[in-house]
Amino acid sequence: MRRSATVVLTTVVMLGLLLPACQGSPNGTLSATEQPRIAVAMSGSVDDASWNAAAYHALQALTLEGIAVTYAEDVSVADAPQMLREYAEQGIPLVIGHSSHFEQALLGAASAHAGVSFAWPGGKDSMVANIADYDAPFYEAAYPIGIIAGHMNKTGWVGAVYGLEVPQCYAMAQAFWQGARSVDPDIGLSAIVVGDWDDADRARDAMVSWDSSADFWITCGRGPVLGAIEFVRERGGHVTGYLTDMSEHAPDAVLLSLVWNLEPLYQRMLDDIEAGSFGEEFYGTGLADGVLQVVYNNALEGQIPPEAIAAAEQALVDIRSGALVVPYEPGK
Repeated sequence: MRRSATVVLTTVVMLGLLLPACQGSPNGTLSATEQPRIAVAMSGSVDDASWNAAAYHALQALTLEGIAVTYAEDVSVADAPQMLREYAEQGIPLVIGHSSHFEQALLGAASAHAGVSFAWPGGKDSMVANIADYDAPFYEAAYPIGIIAGHMNKTGWVGAVYGLEVPQCYAMAQAFWQGARSVDPDIGLSAIVVGDWDDADRARDAMVSWDSSADFWITCGRGPVLGAIEFVRERGGHVTGYLTDMSEHAPDAVLLSLVWNLEPLYQRMLDDIEAGSFGEEFYGTGLADGVLQVVYNNALEGQIPPEAIAAAEQALVDIRSGALVVPYEPGK
């Protein structure tokens, strides 16, 4: 399973390099000769190697299936209403606002365009008219990563660093810790909230100031993961890539990555639109759907004890089958 997950992601990334990458705000397209079937408004750059790159990789994968797509990157909250309305006015069947901050923009666009299907990552398990909600259950994959951390830990502490204390990040940190505690019940968690999603220097400085003895880190946010990579390079230890296979960007520091493979989710939404059932259910996805993956850095995988890999792989099997349910702890 470890190998197949790696192959899936690497195929998407490598083929993506061969596709026309039309970037820039407000619009980009990966298939300009056909009417797009899906449009995605992203809050950041497609090359951020995390949240927005995950959506971009999904669009690249869809084009390989012959689906015309379009996107907008670096869309601000202020500009989101106009961007979403423009897509709806073009008659694109599925319009996604790929940010939890786009809720009000989606509500406005959806009320004005009842014939268009909209979606956003609210994670609230709620649907409103023609707006579907999908989650970001990173905590599921964080648990087996925590098992590996528990096996490799030498200091008695593991760490989590995230941009803001939002439910998805808090739940990820807690599941990671619980995975580590399944190996060593006495292991501690050092959690650092940076206060910014994108500032890598601020994240690294926060980790230095905290002076934690944690030697294995999970991250939530582009700035936190880049800051953690620099911290690990300076201090030693291990860091987990966030939402894409970040071993390409830091092959010397990223031991493994928690990957968000959105292509199956987007395809499911398109299929539901054709079937006339879109929006009738919360799009709760995870490891069982292939939407979440744990991808190892082949260059560093030899550092992981075989028993740690075996335990993590068994946890992945059990989570996918439902034999193991990872607790969701969203915090306050």
